Amino acid sequence: MKFVLEIDCDNAAFDEDPVPEVIRILAETVGKLADGGRSVVLVDSNGNSVGRAEFRGQAADDDDDDDDDEPAWGAFPEERGHHDLVGTPHAQAHAEVERRWREGGGT
Repeated sequence: MKFVLEIDCDNAAFDEDPVPEVIRILAETVGKLADGGRSVVLVDSNGNSVGRAEFRGQAADDDDDDDDDEPAWGAFPEERGHHDLVGTPHAQAHAEVERRWREGGGT
């Protein structure tokens, strides 16, 4: 299995400096993945679809096709609750991306 993320930076939202916009999109994507998304449409600050983040293929140890709709980590957010993410590397990374985005001029 692969996780693929691609952002097309060829529009006005990225003109002046693409880094803050990419950071904003990544922070939003992290939140959507944490909520159980396996395929996320990436949208710029102008509302344009600029890419996709998605899991492709199957894990090597996954023998059946019955659970392809489940998140790769094996639990939906309503089953595990967001409190399980506090203090994890995922939560720390999300907080860091969000902090950097806000410092870079985000709201």
